[in-house]
Amino acid sequence: MARKNAVGSLFGDDAEITEVDLQLSNAPEFEIKQILEFEKDTLGLYVSGHPLDDYREEIDQLNYTLSSDIENIADGSTAIFIGKVEDIHKKISKKGNAFGILKLMDFHGDIEMMLFSDKLEQLEHMELDEPVAFKVKVTHTEMFTRISVVEIFTLKEVKKEAKKVQTKIREIPQEPLLVTVRLSKDLARLEELYRLIRQNPGLRELKLCITSKLQNVVLDSAIRVDNKVIAEIQKLMDVDVA
Repeated sequence: MARKNAVGSLFGDDAEITEVDLQLSNAPEFEIKQILEFEKDTLGLYVSGHPLDDYREEIDQLNYTLSSDIENIADGSTAIFIGKVEDIHKKISKKGNAFGILKLMDFHGDIEMMLFSDKLEQLEHMELDEPVAFKVKVTHTEMFTRISVVEIFTLKEVKKEAKKVQTKIREIPQEPLLVTVRLSKDLARLEELYRLIRQNPGLRELKLCITSKLQNVVLDSAIRVDNKVIAEIQKLMDVDVA
């Protein structure tokens, strides 16, 4: 900066800032991994790519759960998560036991997992620049979702384990299925409706609405049906389903 350009500035009379000796040297281009780390440190996110891009094809061949699906996992179920270890925060419990909170990032975001001292020690001997797979137990409470690490694997090691883990999905409440039937003396039609309902058991509550010229009556039932019964009823009977 020339002195004349610094006139009127707060430090315009400071000789140290009126002259700048800038020296540049040629250097090889940074590797993509280094660029991504610089982006994460300065911006808080990755812009030029994703640290797992080189492993995407291999990861996509595995049976695992994405971080975006964590709320859909049933309470007490196990799951496999695969990603890059972003951070490990070590803590000491009130009883004096060591544990850690690990931040894992995958293609859909990141999640936090709890692991005990033996798993912390195992991670210290692993290459954390590469994807790491975690078999976890998921626990839901009214306040939070806890993800506890059960086993840790390399990407190569987890292939067999991923085939064995069957992650259970939470039952999501649905609105009752309302079937509207016009009052009729045609018992055969009602028997056909009953048959279709019994052939399609599921989780959705069934309600029956009987309509007539005088009034409509809605009957609750203890029957639970699958949504595919809707198409079956509409295909075979003149009944309103909603």
